Amino acid sequence: MIFKLENEKGDEWMEQTNTSKRILMVIDLIIFSGLAIGSEVINNNYIEKKGAIFYLSFSMTLCIIMMIRWGIVGVVIYLISGFAMMYTRVGFFNAEVIYYVVANIFFGIPILIYGKRKRQAIVDRPLIFFGFIFASYICACIGKGLALLILYGNTTGCLDYLWTTAFTLFINIIVCFMLTKRKELLCDMSNCFEKQGGENERKDSNANQKV
Repeated sequence: MIFKLENEKGDEWMEQTNTSKRILMVIDLIIFSGLAIGSEVINNNYIEKKGAIFYLSFSMTLCIIMMIRWGIVGVVIYLISGFAMMYTRVGFFNAEVIYYVVANIFFGIPILIYGKRKRQAIVDRPLIFFGFIFASYICACIGKGLALLILYGNTTGCLDYLWTTAFTLFINIIVCFMLTKRKELLCDMSNCFEKQGGENERKDSNANQKV
């Protein structure tokens, strides 16, 4: 009877945890998507009005944060930022969606390869964290290069994109490393829920022993 009650309680807790995770993930997606859209719109409007010689966007940082928190789902932020950039530059329903949006999927290749291992290990090791950001960026460059090759036959698109966005990469790396001090922001949410679940199980176990 006791084991049955414990199993029922465990199943109920798992269901509540999964529901909480989904709700929190959706909230994160909404917030970070809004920030990514704002970043792209403000930056592109500034370029048009002031004629800035460089492009600066924080969508990369936002996507990195989301990928650390939720895994491959985080790449959605980069896709949405691509839509925002495309809208401000060429409008919707354009063949260049391949360049602005589809190519951004490549940014998620490193986290996809990393799999379901604990993502907190990436942030906790500076060299690995740098390599993760840089690898994601290089994958994005490859995606952009392939898009330009398909659209215009441009064989140097990958290198062109790399050099024109190098400053953005540099700034985003600095911001990402500054944010490592905010453990509640750059954290593996799945791991956080697992730790919370372990604590709850220990509390239940101790309570049952006392009974």
